[in-house]
Amino acid sequence: MKRGLPWALGVFLSSALMAALDGRGFSLAGWFAYLTLGALCAGLVTLAWRGVTHGRGPRWLLVAILVALGLRLALGLALAAALPRYGYDEAPQRAGYVFRDAYDRDNDSRRLAKSDAPLWSALTERADSDQYGGLTFISAAAYRYLSPARHRPMLVVLLGATASALAVLFTWAFVSLTFGGRAAKFAAWTVALYPEAVLLGASQMREPFVIMGVALAFFGYARLRSGSLRAGVLLSLLGVLATLPISPPYALAELLILGAAWAWEGSRSRRLALTLVIPGAAAVILLLLVVAGAWSGIGDLSGSALGVIRDWIANAAGQWRVTSIRDLSGWLDLLFDLLPPWAHVPFLVAYGAVQPLLPAALADNTGAPLWQAIAIYRAVGWFSLLPFLLYAPFAALRREGWRSLAFYLAVLVWVWTLLAAYRATGYQWDSPRYRAGLLAAQAALAGWAWVHARRSRSPWLRRTAMLVVIPTLVFLHWYIGRYYHTPRLSFFKTAGLAALSTGIYLGGVLMLDAIRARKREQLTAGGRAV
Repeated sequence: MKRGLPWALGVFLSSALMAALDGRGFSLAGWFAYLTLGALCAGLVTLAWRGVTHGRGPRWLLVAILVALGLRLALGLALAAALPRYGYDEAPQRAGYVFRDAYDRDNDSRRLAKSDAPLWSALTERADSDQYGGLTFISAAAYRYLSPARHRPMLVVLLGATASALAVLFTWAFVSLTFGGRAAKFAAWTVALYPEAVLLGASQMREPFVIMGVALAFFGYARLRSGSLRAGVLLSLLGVLATLPISPPYALAELLILGAAWAWEGSRSRRLALTLVIPGAAAVILLLLVVAGAWSGIGDLSGSALGVIRDWIANAAGQWRVTSIRDLSGWLDLLFDLLPPWAHVPFLVAYGAVQPLLPAALADNTGAPLWQAIAIYRAVGWFSLLPFLLYAPFAALRREGWRSLAFYLAVLVWVWTLLAAYRATGYQWDSPRYRAGLLAAQAALAGWAWVHARRSRSPWLRRTAMLVVIPTLVFLHWYIGRYYHTPRLSFFKTAGLAALSTGIYLGGVLMLDAIRARKREQLTAGGRAV
């Protein structure tokens, strides 16, 4: 009883604070809405904590969960207040929304909540703002039953922030079972603090729920590979089912990713593998049909299930996307005039894989200061994670071999990153949020890389960081010239200088390693001679 009192008091006070700061004016009805939903979310986190840690989790993990929750709620409240004053003169920002998708879907949810239509119609009648309907259903339920009189978008932010907090817990559990406690601590804090995840969790977006579902599915896989068949399958299915109404494609991807991981590592039990094959294949086929049905009304996609998926892949990086990118960016339009047509999509995939681009975010002086700060915040997060993700594949292959889980995660992360960039073709918003769906895998890989580099005293993690820093500084000079009209090289000469500088650094450290190795051999030989 005494242990629960501080948490109850925390929910009581934080709900009052949200009611006072959500921009809708403090009222008892608003306080009651946040208090009710906050109590439900707190109960869910408590049940998950006890189920995963059996009530004996480390104190720092609880702190990380609370930091993740508080950071997202604070940022959500701050942006909702700041965007109408300091953002652009656009309808979503005047209403306090970061993402247009969130604005459209949330307003559709509010309209559904105020109508006489059943809530489940969100799942059966496709809307342009939410072709899957799951988040519309959840948002509309919160509005209809908790705040029928006033539209309070922060209720949905509270749900997304709670999902993000649970993702911290599930990622820790997954990494703790697979790579150990030190890597798990690194991974958990990565999920808690990663800027893209924080921004998505502070908005009315699908991705926080997807990130949580993926993390839970990975936790189930970790239990499965450790020999807990029933718990592993149950947790993995819970992760898939949690994702399914929000985004059927991600639910399908989860099943395929876990099945590929099982095959990649090599089943430890042939009987167990045969037991899982038939239900796993049936689930994949069922989800494939669900995804095809959800996509069938999007754009020009139509026809059979396989035809819909084929058309989606074919149209993902179609010429219309290249054309739209050219319309958005004048320098890309000029660059495309110099590149052969076959190189347009590969270039945009590479460009999308490094979005949000840190040099551009640091140098850009054309936008509102608030949006410059958001751009820098997001870009710093991705460029801070890049060295770990670039170092991990080579370290995992050398240390543990290609059949290891670490190398599988490295392949998965980079295939997913390129696929997200291909689908979003260079967009600085879509590519990062698609990529963030697999944040649990990225954080796990980064945690493994950090622990491996420290244990082996490998200098290559620091060197990989330099391989990111050098081209970043070179292109920063180019972007400063672009925005401030200072002397600069052409884009291709800048790219050549970045490649040359990186090559010189890499060649220098390899030569230094060779010299040191030769000196050690000479000292060893001299010692034997003596």
